[in-house]
Amino acid sequence: GGRIALGGKRIALEGGAAAEAKGTSGGTVTLGGGRQGAAVPGVTTAEALSVDGASIVDASGHAGSGGEVILWSNANTAFLGSITATGNGADGGFAEVSSLGAYSFNGTVNLLSTGGQTGMLLLDPYNVTISTAANSNQSGFDATGPGANINVASLQAALAGASITVLTGSSGSEAGDITVQSAISWSANTTLTLQAAGAVILDAGITATGTGSRITFIAPNGIRGAGNILSNGALTLNVTNISGSGT
Repeated sequence: GGRIALGGKRIALEGGAAAEAKGTSGGTVTLGGGRQGAAVPGVTTAEALSVDGASIVDASGHAGSGGEVILWSNANTAFLGSITATGNGADGGFAEVSSLGAYSFNGTVNLLSTGGQTGMLLLDPYNVTISTAANSNQSGFDATGPGANINVASLQAALAGASITVLTGSSGSEAGDITVQSAISWSANTTLTLQAAGAVILDAGITATGTGSRITFIAPNGIRGAGNILSNGALTLNVTNISGSGT
């Protein structure tokens, strides 16, 4: 599938732009920076990155595994487009949409596979609330205002096509909690991982009805709250304590 690496202070895919690294196996598309902000040799790390609703990034494998797609900026990432890194006869790919600062995710991602495992989508906007409010972020753990918000409808739509990790990060002035403020439910055989530097707070429930689905919690400060956890698939807990009135 080849490799695309695009750097610059401000990067915008607009008006139906396409960054494609499709092939027998999917290639690699790096826009703005590497995984979780890692430097990419010869590429200027972006301060701002945007992908509009008409634009696409595709690293699919038509006879092999899906590739890798990274969207990164240091200050402001706004994603409304589509990412595809499907696999055929092998696993789906990996995608990350992240920023150290302001962050919005309202696009679509397809990392499904025929004959393999669904790929993984990493959302890395630091301190996170999942609610019905619009996607937003101030500046992660160095925030001067409220932390990140992931719109629950966007999250559920993404889970239809990819396994997702919501990751808070591990340093800064905030607690690194993930708060589920609105109920999350999906039916695809995909995995939702809530990986918090602090705690996972369930003010609402999480329901996975797919028999091959999985809910995973990684939270050194535990899980608390009244929300129920219902899974027809697997449930993985890597926590120090669980408290609350939910089941």
